[in-house]
Formats: sequence, structure tokens, C-alpha cells
Amino acid sequence: MTSALQGSGENVRQAGLEGLARFTEIVEWREAIRPATQELIEALTDRDTHVSRAAMEGLTRIAGIGEWFQEIRTAIPEIIAAVTDLADGDAAKRTLSYLGGIAEWQAAIQQAILERISCLNGSDVGTALAELSGLAQISEWRGEMRAALPSLITLLSDSDWRVRGYTLVTLTPLAGIAEWHEDLRPAVSGMIATLTDSEDSVRAQALRSLSEIFQFPEWHEEIKTAIPLMIAAIQDSYESVAYGASEGFREIVKLAGWTEDLRPVIPAMITALKASNPDDLMEILPAIPDMVTTLKSSNNRHVRQQALQVLSSITRTSNGDKDSKVRAMALDSISELYKTAQLREKIWDPMPRMIAALQDREPNVREAAIKNLTHFAHLDEWSEAIRATIAGMIERLEDPDARSGPVTALLLLAQIRPPPSYSTHHFYP
Repeated sequence: MTSALQGSGENVRQAGLEGLARFTEIVEWREAIRPATQELIEALTDRDTHVSRAAMEGLTRIAGIGEWFQEIRTAIPEIIAAVTDLADGDAAKRTLSYLGGIAEWQAAIQQAILERISCLNGSDVGTALAELSGLAQISEWRGEMRAALPSLITLLSDSDWRVRGYTLVTLTPLAGIAEWHEDLRPAVSGMIATLTDSEDSVRAQALRSLSEIFQFPEWHEEIKTAIPLMIAAIQDSYESVAYGASEGFREIVKLAGWTEDLRPVIPAMITALKASNPDDLMEILPAIPDMVTTLKSSNNRHVRQQALQVLSSITRTSNGDKDSKVRAMALDSISELYKTAQLREKIWDPMPRMIAALQDREPNVREAAIKNLTHFAHLDEWSEAIRATIAGMIERLEDPDARSGPVTALLLLAQIRPPPSYSTHHFYP
């Protein structure tokens, strides 16, 4: 067994670890196997992820053997370190979650966490933060993190942008602990302040973090103060920041009573839609249907007019942007907006453009057009207009230099199937 664990082949080491874990279930064999536990611990840091994962699973199996505790507790630093590993992080979290239910392990892991918290004020703050951010995602160990809050709040303004980013990741899952609310107020205020961070990735993480804690109603008033900064983020030059802002607003607009607070969002959206970078548009478009659907109900006429300007911008984008992904997503946005009865009158104009998109040079735009036309082709005002264009397409088939577009469009239109007879007066998803 020991020779297998020390073998040069990854498959051999993995098989040895799996065998070791299974054999410990046979009580009579445990003393013979016991010397091999050191190889199991060393395998937690094996260069092969299959081997290290097998070691983690093996450790979980033998953790409940009380008489082995003193020997295998030395694995705690390796297990905690593994939570930051992209390949083994989930396995390590599962192991730590399981160990939290075993009395002997609880005290040992608590002590290890406290040691890492003490490192937040030292030179190894980066490693400690990375490990604590992983531990914060394990519900069994969040309670131990309360002692870290003062240091974490301070680290939100650390000179190293990586420290600031990891601090945001660490604080995010802690926001849902209701009994910590007062202790966390300065932390949430600090998270909002990082929306103006000089580092792109930190701003993006701040938006992701705020979007996550938005699920907790007790933080809504704090996040409302962040709306001006989120509006500015819509036009951020870093596309991940723009995306984070638009995704955050998709959640915020669902709240009743926030319409007036969100009034400034619409001009920012109009400006963003005029951006020259197609990637910026890609990040903004998905959020627009939810926003316009909510903001159109405002009692303020100016707000409603601006909402229609956004709609007009989407219409122009549907066949005017140089990026095919943007053109396709604009068609999807128009389709979403059309679901709102009060907006249909304003969306009549885009329908011919959607038909024209059937002949777009890019297949993804053509697919978006047929998908969305299928939604509405059975409505009288759309079906008649589509029917009228078909005759013109058929005539164009006689022109050998221009027939490829109509052929593609007609083939796509042929895919539309009539709905069941009992659904003739409803929207068809």
C-alpha cells in the first residue's frame, strides 16, 4: 500500500489512496494501514489533481477514526490551503464542512482559522485572505469569521488591489448573517465605496458583491445609496464593470417604489447604447427590457419619454451595429419589450427590421430573427406584414445575383409552425 502511494504513476497513486480509504472500513486492518496515513496527507498537495482529490476524499473517510486524530490533524493547513485551488477547492470545502460535525476537528479548525485571521495584519495577508474567502463560503465556519470583521473593513482600502478584491470576496457571504447586521454596516459602506476603485477588476468585484447581498432586504437602503455610482458604472470602459452594473439593475428594478430613484438610469442607458465599442453594448442590452418595463409605469412624463428613447436606441441597434452579436441581442430585447402591452404600439416600427434581419450576413442574427418572429408571427398585425414581404422575396428569386438572401429568409420563415387552436389570442413563447 505504501509503495503504491509513493509510486511514480498518477493512476497508481490514485488507486492506492482509494484503496487505503476503503480498507480502513475493516477494523482489523486499521493498525496495519495506519503508517500510510502520512502518505495520504502528503498526497493532498500532489501535482496531479486526481490524486490530490482522491487524498481529500480519503481523508474525509478516515476523519472519524478517533484514535487517528492526533496524526491526521496535521492535514488541516493543507485542507484550508486547498480551498483556494481552482481544481480542488470544492472538494476541500466539502471536507471542511464534513469535519465541522466532528467534535475533535471543530476546535482544531477553529484554532487554524483564528491563526489566519491574525495574519490579516501581517506580511502574509494575501494568502490569509485567499483562504478566509474560501472558508467564508462554508456555512459551518462563517461564525468564526466575526473576529475578522475589523481587519477586513480596514483591508477594503489596502494599497494592494488584490487584497481589496479578495476582501470583497470574503465579506460577501458574511452579509447574510442577520445577527451581524450592525457589525457589517461599515463593511457594506466600504464595499459601496470600492465602486470607484482605481482598479478595474476591483470595481467589477464590488458590483458582483453588491448584487449578491441585494438578496437580503435588510441591505436595500444601503444599496440604494449606491445607485449613482452604479449608473456611472454602466458607462465604465471596462466591460465587466458595465456588465455588473446592468445585471445589478436587473434585480433592483423589480422593487416596487424605486422608480424615482432609478430615473437617472435611462439617460445613462441611452448614452451607453451610443457607445462605439460593441462589447459595451453587449453588456448593456440584456438589462434594458426589465428596466424599460418597470420605468414606463412612472408617473413622471419625462421618465416615460426617456424610456421610449432607449427603445428607439435598441431599434437602431437591431440592424445598425457592426457587431453581429449586438444586432442579435437587440432583436431579443425588442421581443422582450413587446411582451408589455403598453409598449407594443411603439415597437411596431422594428417589425420590418426584424424581417430584414432574416437576410443578415451573419447566421446568429438570422437565427435571432426567426426565433423572435416565431413569437409574434401568429398575431394579425405581424402575420399580414410577414405575408406581404414573402411575395417580394419570391420575386427576388428570379435575380441570380440577389437570390441567396431571399432563399435563406424563406427557408427560415418555413420553420414557423401554427400554434394550437386554443392559443390563438395569446403570446407564444
